[in-house]
Amino acid sequence: MDAIVTQMIILFILVIIGCYLSKKKMMDADFDRKLSGLVINVTCPSLILSSVMGDTLPDKKLILPLLVVGFATYVVLIGLAFLLPRYLPVKPFDRGIYSFMLAFGNVGFIGYPIVASIFGASAMFYASILNFPSTLLILCSVPCLFQAVRERCVLTGVLSTVRP
Repeated sequence: MDAIVTQMIILFILVIIGCYLSKKKMMDADFDRKLSGLVINVTCPSLILSSVMGDTLPDKKLILPLLVVGFATYVVLIGLAFLLPRYLPVKPFDRGIYSFMLAFGNVGFIGYPIVASIFGASAMFYASILNFPSTLLILCSVPCLFQAVRERCVLTGVLSTVRP
């Protein structure tokens, strides 16, 4: 339990530092984009690779069941995510965005460090296998979502031109 609290305190302190730096204009949208790219493309893959570079290798028998559980979980989450916005006070145009937010959490930035602190570094590999369906489904659904948002902007006159 102490590891969870410690990790949450560390994340909270990092959020406070980020807010402070943003207010002081030391961080802007370009910096945020570059930092996100660093986290997604370098540090998360490095963290996952470090979880399998030990004395013992992950159990190969668990990979397929974890993938099945991951896909089943996201089937349920996506189903609920498309139903729930209909019962929320949300404009019909915004339902797709709310569905996306409900179905796909921010496990890359927050979930992996918490998994590592609770279960140890060796659990990172299993967490990445469990999260693989999320990544795959995000890559498949985001272009459709942005196409819908782009069309909505054209229909409502928010954007005068649309880039392909």
